[in-house]
Amino acid sequence: MKIDKMMLSIGIISFFLIILSLNVNPRYRKHSLKDKGISKKHKNENTIDIVPLSFISVTIPLTLFFRIFRSLELELDQEILSYVSFLSCQLFITAIVENLKNLCGRLRPDFLARCRPVENICTGFGKTIKDGRKSFPSGHSATSAGGFFYAVFFINSHTTNHSNTLISQNKIVKKFVTFIFILIPFIVGFTRYFDNRHHITDILAGLTIGLISSRIFYKYSEISLIDLEK
Repeated sequence: MKIDKMMLSIGIISFFLIILSLNVNPRYRKHSLKDKGISKKHKNENTIDIVPLSFISVTIPLTLFFRIFRSLELELDQEILSYVSFLSCQLFITAIVENLKNLCGRLRPDFLARCRPVENICTGFGKTIKDGRKSFPSGHSATSAGGFFYAVFFINSHTTNHSNTLISQNKIVKKFVTFIFILIPFIVGFTRYFDNRHHITDILAGLTIGLISSRIFYKYSEISLIDLEK
């Protein structure tokens, strides 16, 4: 069984970069009490938490891939390559996002509420303040975009009249699923804005990172699949 060493290496390196990012403090930026951009109310709960979002952004596409592969009857090597490519893509996106957050140190829209400044000195909880310095880019947007945009590329490439799936045999279903998968990351992004967790530019950056990364990883996996067939 052949495993794409480059894709596997990217996944492993990304994993360690994620661990590194979690143990590094974000860049310190001075705040102003007059800055309206960081003066929004802090909401204790997220509309969508990152753990369940990450779970569905991985499991839903993987389940779809598995179902389509069953109908196409591809070689095991080809199937595993697709799984490794997708998972490496998600790890890569997370690594990029988490390290960019630390490098940029952009203050969240609700930073002052987290900071609880007294004479311009933060008196809030350390963990909450630290997270308040990780606005750019949006991890939620990038994670959902990476998972569901990758799935869109996969659907439009692998669903043919020869595959025995509902998506393949019904164009309306295919278009509907594609539309929903494209819509999900934008809905996630809107929740981050209304939760006062991100600026619009953070969300757009996250969506862009997810889109570009998923496109590159998917195209690479397609080329690798062709090489396996030779």
